[in-house]
Amino acid sequence: MTRANDNALRRRFGDKKVDPVITEIRFPLYKALTPNLTISFTFPITALVGPNGSNKSSILHALYGSPGGKSLSDFWFSSAMDDIDDRSNKRADSDSLQRFIYKYRTHIGSREVISECRKARGSKPYRQSDIPKAFSNKKDPDYWEPTKRVKRDAMAELPVNDADLAQHLSDTKDRWNTITKEVVYLDFRSELSAYDKYMYHAAYDRWTRIPNGKKFRVLNQALGLARTFNKAKTSADSSRVVEDVRELEPQVVKEISKILGKQFSSIKIVKHTFYSSIGYSAKLTLAGSEYSEAHAGSGEFAIVRLVDEISNMGENALLLLDEPEVSLHPGAQKYLLDYLKLQVLQKGTQIVISTHSPSIVEELPPDAIKLLGADPATGDVSLISDETHPSNAFFHIGHVTGLTKKRVMVEDSLVKEILLCAIRLNCKELLGTVEPVIFPGGSGNLIKYSIPALALSKSSETVLLLDGDQRLENADWSLIESLPATPENRKKWEDLATSLLGCVPTHFADTMGSKVDDASVSTNLQTILKWSRENVFYLDGKVPEAAILSETEGTSIDMSTAESKARFVEIARTTFNLSQNEAVPARDILSTQRISLSKLGEDSPLLKSACAAIEAIR
Repeated sequence: MTRANDNALRRRFGDKKVDPVITEIRFPLYKALTPNLTISFTFPITALVGPNGSNKSSILHALYGSPGGKSLSDFWFSSAMDDIDDRSNKRADSDSLQRFIYKYRTHIGSREVISECRKARGSKPYRQSDIPKAFSNKKDPDYWEPTKRVKRDAMAELPVNDADLAQHLSDTKDRWNTITKEVVYLDFRSELSAYDKYMYHAAYDRWTRIPNGKKFRVLNQALGLARTFNKAKTSADSSRVVEDVRELEPQVVKEISKILGKQFSSIKIVKHTFYSSIGYSAKLTLAGSEYSEAHAGSGEFAIVRLVDEISNMGENALLLLDEPEVSLHPGAQKYLLDYLKLQVLQKGTQIVISTHSPSIVEELPPDAIKLLGADPATGDVSLISDETHPSNAFFHIGHVTGLTKKRVMVEDSLVKEILLCAIRLNCKELLGTVEPVIFPGGSGNLIKYSIPALALSKSSETVLLLDGDQRLENADWSLIESLPATPENRKKWEDLATSLLGCVPTHFADTMGSKVDDASVSTNLQTILKWSRENVFYLDGKVPEAAILSETEGTSIDMSTAESKARFVEIARTTFNLSQNEAVPARDILSTQRISLSKLGEDSPLLKSACAAIEAIR
C-alpha cells in the first residue's frame, strides 16, 4: 500500500460506519504542554513527532484515558518522588487542575454530531477491595473522571433543547457522554518477551545474586514452558499459565512474515509466569525449525505481539502505538505501516503513533504529522506544526542524515517544475538523485523553521530555492564574519538575521519566547546565517510566473504577481478551450506553465538560477 491510497483511507475515516472517532484533543493544563495545546485528527493514522521530552507518550496516555471506563492514572500518578501538582502550581495560570478535553464524531441518521468531553484529575476514596493496608483510609489523588461542561475552558454550549441529542448527554444533562470505544495501547520500549524481562530486567532475588543464577532459573523453568507448548503440561505447569497456548491464524502469520521478511509456517504464543513476572513467550517455526523469543530478535517478538494484538481487536477500535519502530529496520517499518493502513480499511481502526522514524512518517500526508517541540530552558512543549511535510518533520530534532536523495526545498509546485526542467536540460545525470521537496507554508516557514534545523545539524544534503522576491536588497553577508557571537550582541545578531533573511529564524534556544542564554542564541544565529549564505538560493526575477513570461513572451520581468498569474490563467483557458464562465483548474494552469518552461533553453536566466542550487549539492 502506498501514499496513492490516502484518499481511500480518508473516505474510510469519514464513513459514519467507523463512528465514533476522536476528532480533536485539547489540553487546558496537562503536564508540560503549553496551555490549550490542541491536536486535530483529520486522517485515520496520526503521527506525533518531536524530540525526547516533548510529551508524545503523555498525549497517547490521555487518549487512552478518554473512553469511558479508562483512566489516565494507569500511567501517570503522584508519588513521594514525583508530585504532579508541583509543576502545575508554578504555572502563571492560577488554575492548577490537570485536565484535557476531547471531541468525537458520531451520526444520528445523516446528521453529524460532535460531542465534547472533559476529563479532569480529582480525588476520591480508593475503590478497590484489595488495596494495601497503608492506603485503606486514604483517597486516590489521581482519580480521573468526566466532568460537566465548563465555560472557562471555552467548551461549546450543550444542546439541552435538542431532543435528538438527548441520548448522547448524561442523565443530569450537564455533559456529553464519554466516547465508548475499545482502546489498545502498546509501548514498544517496554513490550518485552517473558525471557527478556527476566534476563535483562529481573528484580533482585536469590537467583540474580549468584553467578549464572538467571541462566539456571531459565534452564529450570524452560522445561515447564516447553511442556506447555507441546501440550504436555503438568498440574504445576498449569498454575503458571495465565492464558493458554494459542496458534496464530494463518493470515496473521502471513502478515508477520511480510513485515519481518521471513516465511514463518506457524507461530504459537502463551502468557505465563514461568520466568517469575507475567509475560508472553512465542514459538516460531521457520524452514522446519522451531525457536522461541530467547533466540529471536526483539523486533521479531514485538511484531508478533503487535499483529496478534491487532488481529484480536474489534471493529472501530482506537490503537495507540508508542515508538513501534523500536528494533525494526526501515523496510520492516514501511511494511508495518502498510499493515496498519490495511487495518483502517478493513476494521475502521483509528491509529495514533508516537515515533522517531522517518520511514514511517514519509508514508503519511502532512495533516497526519503533528510536530512537537520543547523549550530547552523551561521544558514547556508547544505544537510547532499541526500539518507537517514529511521531509521537514525531523529537521526540528536534528535528523537530516540517512536521506536517500539530496533535496532542494521549494515553496510550491511551479518552482518544483522549474527545478526539474533545469535538471533535465542542464544536468540529466542528476535525475533521480536530486529531489525537489515542496514545503507547505511558504518561504516564511522555510526560513523560520527549516533553515535552523538544517544549519545546526550541519546538513550538506539539502539546500533551499526561494522566489526572487525573497532576496533582500543591500544584504551585506560579510557582517557575519565581523560581528562577534557574544551575549551582548544577541540583539545585533537578530537584527542581522532580519536584514539578511527577512526574519529571525527559530534558533532552538528561544522557541517559546522565554529568556534564555544570550550566548547560545548569538552562536546559533551565527551558525544559521553562515549556513544560509552557502545553501540558500534565489530564482531570477522576483516572481517565477513573470520570469517565465519575460523569456517566452517578452513581457517585463517586473510584472506583478497578480498580473503574471492572471496571464497564465488566460493562457490555460485558451489552451484547454475553456469558456469565460468556467473556473480554470490549478492543474491546467500548472500544465500550461510546464509547456512554457519546455520552450526555455540552456541559457535561460531562470533555469540557470535554479541550477545554482543544484550545483551546491551535486
